[in-house]
Amino acid sequence: MGVRDDVCFSWTEGATFRFNEEDKQMVRDNLLEAIVQSPPLIRSQLCETLKAVIYNDFPHQWPGLMPQIGNNLGTTEPPRLYGALYALRILANKYEFKDEEERQPIQEIVRVTFPHLLNIFQVSYARHPRNRIYRPKIIIGPPG
Repeated sequence: MGVRDDVCFSWTEGATFRFNEEDKQMVRDNLLEAIVQSPPLIRSQLCETLKAVIYNDFPHQWPGLMPQIGNNLGTTEPPRLYGALYALRILANKYEFKDEEERQPIQEIVRVTFPHLLNIFQVSYARHPRNRIYRPKIIIGPPG
């Protein structure tokens, strides 16, 4: 929880204590992998940290996020898929109610992730033919 609180309260320009850019880059480079490798209790805290970093740094200070998400979506390992889908959900929430000009990063997100998402849906449908109706809801999650 300490890392989450430090990042959530100290990542922005106006914070009393701020991480230096080298430390921020180290966090960006390793955060998604930490989520993939962590047990559920720690993962939930790291996911909150991911949200804070995405909202503050994506896309300009964190251009490497989309390749990380794309690489994780291209695997069949459940923890990697979970991490990538969770990051994608945060990105969708970040841009959901923005005007057209502020939504420009969505084009890159769609370009990188949609081919992988299509493959995930196709594999899921092929493996679980009886649950075809429910599978997208499980992957995407409930609205809101």
